[in-house]
Amino acid sequence: MDNKNLFSRIERMVKHIDNYRNGENFEKEHKRRLALRPKPLVTDNEVLRNLALIVAFAHADSGRVKAMIDGGRWDFVWLNYDVHAVAELNPCDVIGEHWNAISPIMNGAKAYFIVMAARALRRLALENGSSGFDSLLNKSGIPHRIQEEDHINAFWEAFKRLRLQMKEHGIPYLGSITSLSHLLLHLGYDCIKPDVIVMQVAKKLGMVEDTKKDSSLQKVARLLQQYAYSRQIRPSEIDMYFLIQGQQSEARAWVRPDFLPFEETDNSSGPVLPQAA
Repeated sequence: MDNKNLFSRIERMVKHIDNYRNGENFEKEHKRRLALRPKPLVTDNEVLRNLALIVAFAHADSGRVKAMIDGGRWDFVWLNYDVHAVAELNPCDVIGEHWNAISPIMNGAKAYFIVMAARALRRLALENGSSGFDSLLNKSGIPHRIQEEDHINAFWEAFKRLRLQMKEHGIPYLGSITSLSHLLLHLGYDCIKPDVIVMQVAKKLGMVEDTKKDSSLQKVARLLQQYAYSRQIRPSEIDMYFLIQGQQSEARAWVRPDFLPFEETDNSSGPVLPQAA
């Protein structure tokens, strides 16, 4: 499918979802996303905080995880994301002492990854100054905003360099396209996170056939940047629509309870609503 037809299909999906918006909840999330902007300096504590959130939500029920985080338990367990303090923790002790409070994360091994990330960030700071990650981020040359079409190519060239650095420095999770994209999205960069839900929606829309290969993840992320640029919106906005379409548990609150996902066949010109059971 060429980009013109694909983008028209995405546009129809967006218009369909707009008919089901839960006004207050949708607008709150939409405004939060639009307000995100890259900061002049990203501290390592901020990186650890965002990474810990990504790890918590990975392969877990997002509604239960959000409730845990909103209740302050995650911040407490991870010492408000003080890199040097977290680096001194024993992940086995964290699980032993706090599992009842953090069980929504589903997998105790996540504690190990967070402690290892803190230790890697601490090493980076010793090598590069007070904020080691920020130094690597700046050296990568990732554009803060996609304001020209050429910025998309520049983004992915820089993304490749930054991803390689994450692998070389042994920072857990950030060597993957999905997790590094997720972190950059949290930090306000113009990208989307090609997670399982986004990729499933992408496949149904005809963007890719495979949903797991790195080439497929990057293709979808790039196409959605191109779509956002063509519509003069931010990628984080279309990411939001994909989560709604994929019925991510947290995203269900952004639409009315009677929401039905957009569906159409290759030859249809508009949405075909699923029949109620």
